Amino acid sequence: LPAQLSLEARYVSFDIGGKGSYLQNALSGVFEHQYFRAGGILPLIYLSGPAGEAFGLGNTTLFGEVYVFTRPGTRLSVGSQVETPTGNSAKGLGANHFMAIPYANLWQQFGDWRFAVQFGFQQTLGHHSHDASSPVLYVNPHSDTEVMGRLMGSYTWSGRYSAELASVWRQVMGHDAQGDKAFVDIGAGFRVAVADRLAVRAGADIPLISRARHLYQLYASCFYYF
Repeated sequence: LPAQLSLEARYVSFDIGGKGSYLQNALSGVFEHQYFRAGGILPLIYLSGPAGEAFGLGNTTLFGEVYVFTRPGTRLSVGSQVETPTGNSAKGLGANHFMAIPYANLWQQFGDWRFAVQFGFQQTLGHHSHDASSPVLYVNPHSDTEVMGRLMGSYTWSGRYSAELASVWRQVMGHDAQGDKAFVDIGAGFRVAVADRLAVRAGADIPLISRARHLYQLYASCFYYF
């Protein structure tokens, strides 16, 4: 996979203390090396929620991944991403704490088929509060401690078109956590390589078990490879 720059627009509908939605425009970059990859995500968010409208920077994310095992068609890696509290928590645009997500990722290719399995652990860092007086988090709500897994499969034909299916599972681990503790989403996407260095992608995600965090998500993105 080459290094890349991408721009994604994501629309999320939710019902968190009332119905609302937000539009997230995220610029991301990934640097690819023989032995590792690293990058970051910078989101700008327009929120229309039960408490009114807000616009601003969301929580930025940095990540790094080291390749433990690679051979043609197979790659095993370990890494972590760190979410930083750059969003306005008072307006619900981002959490007011750092969050780390260490993970392991296995990627496998069989001809035109590609599969990936990821398992991770999400943990908030530093002092913060989730009591009744805390501001409501509308953008990417989460608990302090979660275990997560992701499955993805895709098929490519004519060297340009790809159809993707993915599922994400999250399990809240805190015994004193309130509300739903298990979350499973499923998503489908379609990707087209417009040129050697340019591709576009669009898709949708819906929750299968709990709608406490979002009702549905729609996204469209473009990628530039170098």
